[in-house]
Amino acid sequence: MDDIVSLITELGFPIAAAIGLGMFVWKLIKYLAAMVYNVNAQKRSQMIDPEKLFSLPQDIYAKMEKERPKSTRDQYDSFMEKVKASTFNKKLKM
Repeated sequence: MDDIVSLITELGFPIAAAIGLGMFVWKLIKYLAAMVYNVNAQKRSQMIDPEKLFSLPQDIYAKMEKERPKSTRDQYDSFMEKVKASTFNKKLKM
């Protein structure tokens, strides 16, 4: 969110809006091009994802975001302790 605010304060709202609109149009064209390419696909394995059709330099940032872990090791360990301590994992005695 801070990146957006700093972009607007540095460039101004009209320029920031034009950049956002350009990125939206780019994603829309990429999606539509993938749909047109997939019309002639005979099998699922021949179909292509929009991300794999062609890329721009800013697509690297989306890839970096996907590769980054969603939590730290400490957060994972505390979550696993909560799971082990919960009564949900204990077997019911009948």
